[in-house]
Amino acid sequence: MKDVLYASDQLESVCEFRYNECIVKNDGLNFHSHDYYELFFLEDSPQVHYVNGDCFELPKNSLVFVRPDDYHDFYNNTGRDVTVLQLAFSLDMGNGLFEFLTPLFPSKQLLCAKYSPYVILNSVEAKSLLKMIASLNTIAVDDMITKSISMRAVLTQIFSKFFYKREPENKEEIPLWLLDTCSAMNKVSNFSEGLSRMTELSGKTKEHLCRSVKKYYGITAADFINDLRLTYIANRLLNSDLDIIDICYESGFSNLGWMYTLFKKKYGCSPAAFRKNI
Repeated sequence: MKDVLYASDQLESVCEFRYNECIVKNDGLNFHSHDYYELFFLEDSPQVHYVNGDCFELPKNSLVFVRPDDYHDFYNNTGRDVTVLQLAFSLDMGNGLFEFLTPLFPSKQLLCAKYSPYVILNSVEAKSLLKMIASLNTIAVDDMITKSISMRAVLTQIFSKFFYKREPENKEEIPLWLLDTCSAMNKVSNFSEGLSRMTELSGKTKEHLCRSVKKYYGITAADFINDLRLTYIANRLLNSDLDIIDICYESGFSNLGWMYTLFKKKYGCSPAAFRKNI
């Protein structure tokens, strides 16, 4: 008979979740399923995850989504105790989240996959995740309503940011240094400085960086940066009343005419027409 863990025993009834830093000992397996959802983050050590009759070697920075009825356990073969971060949340909270994200989010694929879905975060993403989780620890322990609302907000960020990813055209394994660099370039302070800043962040030569971006993403480094800038401009046109020229220079473009050319190619109209037709 399967060992089942129940939300009524494991979760706080009002806020409908539990955050826990679990110590995984090197003491064998304890297979179980449950009637709630879980997220596990392997921050400091790889683990072997046994789930639904198979096993997966998960590296450091793996984020695992465990569904109700997944029959699983982690096996610690490191020879020492390791910490795994756990976010457990109720069926109502999880189902409400996936209903909210659907149809644009691949909820069905996650919920119906044969094994527990997981993603491997780069170091920038891992820091972002830990920051989200840390925010839960700043709420008063008896403020259950705020805790519940905050948990829903955190889960929305986690699933939309980490479990919904557009794959590059070239699906070879992308080097971690390049993933970190491209993630860091999403900041305005970085993409506005352009290729020199991207090179600095990468720790590689400009030639090596440009070859790698072309190899793994199928575009030039300049196109990668300009696409970030154009996305930023489009959002600023939507969300502010700033003059177009100010937004252009804020994004890092120094040539207004060149920005107009690229913007029209991407969005099919000028920035002014884009803003007018919103």
